[in-house]
Amino acid sequence: MSEEQNQVDEQQDSPYNSVMRLFLIPLLIVTISVGMFYAFGFITFKTKTVQDYLVEIKTGSDNKKWQAAYSMAGLLVTEDKADPQLQKELTREIIPMFKNRARYDLRVRNYLALALGYLKQSESVPVLIESLSDAEEDTVIYSVWALSVLEDPRAKDSVLPLLKDSRAPVRKIAAFAMGTFRDTSVVSDLKPLLGDTEPDVAWNAALSLSQLKDGSGVFILERLLDRAYLDTFPKLNDNEKEVIILSALQGVANLRVTELQTQIETLSEKDPSLKVRQAAILVLTHEF
Repeated sequence: MSEEQNQVDEQQDSPYNSVMRLFLIPLLIVTISVGMFYAFGFITFKTKTVQDYLVEIKTGSDNKKWQAAYSMAGLLVTEDKADPQLQKELTREIIPMFKNRARYDLRVRNYLALALGYLKQSESVPVLIESLSDAEEDTVIYSVWALSVLEDPRAKDSVLPLLKDSRAPVRKIAAFAMGTFRDTSVVSDLKPLLGDTEPDVAWNAALSLSQLKDGSGVFILERLLDRAYLDTFPKLNDNEKEVIILSALQGVANLRVTELQTQIETLSEKDPSLKVRQAAILVLTHEF
């Protein structure tokens, strides 16, 4: 593995990943988190424009191409007030690049998929839907993530079959995405995943059901509020555990669950994370 790749891996595992907004994320699926982009992006990406990165993707070496695509996606997350016309122009420029397998490798196209999501243009939806049939698992995962960012209901019917995919990572991201489309017709499709053999598939199903105001997964939310339960998963680091608990608290808040009040009170008083304690207080006061 190259030194440059090691540097990026270290960045992805850095404390910046703990800077999260209180919303659901596809747990343990996508290697780049929105929180990392918000924190790391302000430090690293501000010296170049999206157009600069596009030039590097088109003209750079293979190594430079994926690094530029990675950085461009990060910059797009940090740009809250991008010009709408520029977003349209960038989308029209990136779409053919995303589709060009001969020139751009898997990593580049995956980061381009993220860029299409964060550009928020509806014309990206058909392109991303088409890529759901890609043989590369990562391309499917990143495309579903981008579609979930776009929150376009047209994507729902195309992502829905992925809930039954044989690949657990694909089921995970599909379960997550179902909550972002805000379509309650998928509730009956999500419920079977509450018993999935992969725990984080079930977690994402429960969290999405809570977004859709369905309480079928409350028993899973209860587990996710328990640090002792999360400690049984040795691969989870403290930042990831914090994010999971915050997501579960959001789910409880969505459902106005009262039977977990004692557990939430304990979190508000004793959890080692200040963010968790604050979020638990907001749930108890119905302000979350």
